[in-house]
Amino acid sequence: MQPVYTFNLHHPVIAGCVTLGYYDGTHPSLTAATATDKIFIHSPHKKLSGSSGRICSSDASKEVVMLNLNQTITTIQTGQIDPSSDRDFLVVGSPRSILVYDVEKNMDVFYKEVPEGVKVISIGRLGKMEKPVILAGGNCTIVGFDFEGNEVFWTITGDIVCSLALMDFDSDNRNELIVGSTDYDIRVFKEDKIVGELTETEAVTSLTPLQKSCFGYGLSNGTIGVYEKLQRLWRIKSKNKAVMVFNYDIDGDGLDELIIGWSNGKVDGRSSRTGEVVFKDNFTSAVAGIVAGDYRLIGTRDLICCSVTGEVRGYEANRMLRAPGRRVNYGHDAVREMFSKKQHLMLELSNYKESTNQPVEVAKSKIPMQTKLQTVISLNDTDLKKPRIDVNLFTNNDTVIRAVLVFCEGIFQGESHVLHPKDDELTSNVTVPITPVNNVPVDLHIKALIGHKGSSNFHLFELSRQLPRFAMLQLLKGKQEKPKSFSTFVIKERIQRIILWVNQNFLLQSEMTLAGLDMELYFKALQVNQVVAFCVGSDNKITIYCDDMGLVGEITQSLAHFLNVHDLEARAQFPKIQENLKELMTKMVELNDVRLQLSTDMASCLDTIRSHVIRIEDARIIEDVEGVSKWTSSLSACNNDILKSYKVRNQNHSDLMQCLKQINKYIEQASKLRVGKPQSRLVGLCRAAVKNNNVVSLLRIINSGNN
Repeated sequence: MQPVYTFNLHHPVIAGCVTLGYYDGTHPSLTAATATDKIFIHSPHKKLSGSSGRICSSDASKEVVMLNLNQTITTIQTGQIDPSSDRDFLVVGSPRSILVYDVEKNMDVFYKEVPEGVKVISIGRLGKMEKPVILAGGNCTIVGFDFEGNEVFWTITGDIVCSLALMDFDSDNRNELIVGSTDYDIRVFKEDKIVGELTETEAVTSLTPLQKSCFGYGLSNGTIGVYEKLQRLWRIKSKNKAVMVFNYDIDGDGLDELIIGWSNGKVDGRSSRTGEVVFKDNFTSAVAGIVAGDYRLIGTRDLICCSVTGEVRGYEANRMLRAPGRRVNYGHDAVREMFSKKQHLMLELSNYKESTNQPVEVAKSKIPMQTKLQTVISLNDTDLKKPRIDVNLFTNNDTVIRAVLVFCEGIFQGESHVLHPKDDELTSNVTVPITPVNNVPVDLHIKALIGHKGSSNFHLFELSRQLPRFAMLQLLKGKQEKPKSFSTFVIKERIQRIILWVNQNFLLQSEMTLAGLDMELYFKALQVNQVVAFCVGSDNKITIYCDDMGLVGEITQSLAHFLNVHDLEARAQFPKIQENLKELMTKMVELNDVRLQLSTDMASCLDTIRSHVIRIEDARIIEDVEGVSKWTSSLSACNNDILKSYKVRNQNHSDLMQCLKQINKYIEQASKLRVGKPQSRLVGLCRAAVKNNNVVSLLRIINSGNN
């Protein structure tokens, strides 16, 4: 694709704050936020009317008009939120509120305070909801509003929400919500129930729906990729950051390509099936946003890219590829892969043929055909402050390991680790230390150069291994003292299946076998240095003892998923967390009281400032020099007071956000002790308890799952 039009808005644009709206239902308008907390709207086909309200009168007659908001802008989005209208509305998020604005009528639709803040917005229908909903992701929470500003949805996530996408994930003709957050997780919500969870290596900064249950994603470390449901199709990593990912059909085959805008100004389009680059272009500055729409009003949907300096380029899909009867060949990737394998096998065959014709001295330096690279994975807790997993690599003969490359996603900086021993230190045994950050399965891809010591002839060996999810939990021998905190639930499943889960998810020296109807296992969580007791009774009751509620929740979710359990009730007792929640709730009430008092004081100061301004103007008119000086000094003092109050209010808001974040984190951990409907019910009940400042009810809900 080549740009079919380009222009410059002559306004700096905030990265990620670009959208396209049809505010009158017919004419498209490119909308973006500036660093001065204003929003400009470029409408080449229609002049926006109205000089009052938020539209600046000085720009109302131009193609570009400005909106004054007088608040920090974190995100903007457009969409049809009024069920009775086909017009788009502008939705603006800020650290403390959300605003819905009618650009066509130049008026506010509604304004809502959002204590958790608004980081990202998505608009559309969710689940069984018949009307569009505005979904605002903030500090560990997602809030949904309807057109009247009523709260119709609320749920929690593990950390700050970075990205949202609505799509039909399970092909039931109803949209699910895909959520990316700073805790590296991608969660799939079916209404308020989590139906899928994926863990990445960095914060998930952007998401976009594709076709057939596929979606693209971008991470803060420059990684992009595509998932088909919960299965990753491909991924690549760049040294630059992907500002955003977008979906657009470049070749007209009915399947969207993944469009990526990068921080270095590059724009490229990749096949959603293979990741192959099919389109690329470059801006002179970082990409700020990517949208699509009929910006020329000719009946075709153009791809529109905007840079942070205001440069805009529009691209038209290749019409040649849209010609009727044209077939696109998608088998070239498979052919290329098979050709590569053929070359590798031919090279290996030629090496074997050469070895049979070499002199005896040279033949001895050749690697025996029976040479194998073997691995043993074990826990190493010699240093309690830095426990690790040792991956021991060794050969089965007198060959030595010259170099080792280990690719391990999310473990090493740069995702790879290279060992290259000195010539006098070459041995047939190499140990690679690994320290997993989270309790997730880790794939190890290992490449090693193997040959005889003193020889320059080395051969490349490759193998793959997988670390189990709870590899950093060390099995202890004998009975241990059980922690006071626990979670207990009942699963009607044979104990043999539970033992199979243990063998697959823990790093054991030998597989466990059935020794009776009861089972007690004791582990040491090396990452947090805590004991975990896993007890199974003959009555199908399972109890997990551990002071770390998050770890207990992870074990519960893993076991329930393995056993295909859809709904699970649980009773829990975590005394330390209960005390922390009491303190946090008390602190939150105090901070709210201070916030209200500060707001009252600031309102009083504003009234005083208005009065002083009037008095200064009156004194100026009557040429009262002393009066002007007196009231100006008083106005300056009031201004200083209100600035101090504003700083105190900002600090108060920051403390309140941290408090709410920790409370929501505890609620999220408590919800993971349950599965399915009990999990969703607990989140809703906890939300009501926090709103009403009911500490007793909150603790009871976390313990029993019911009010």
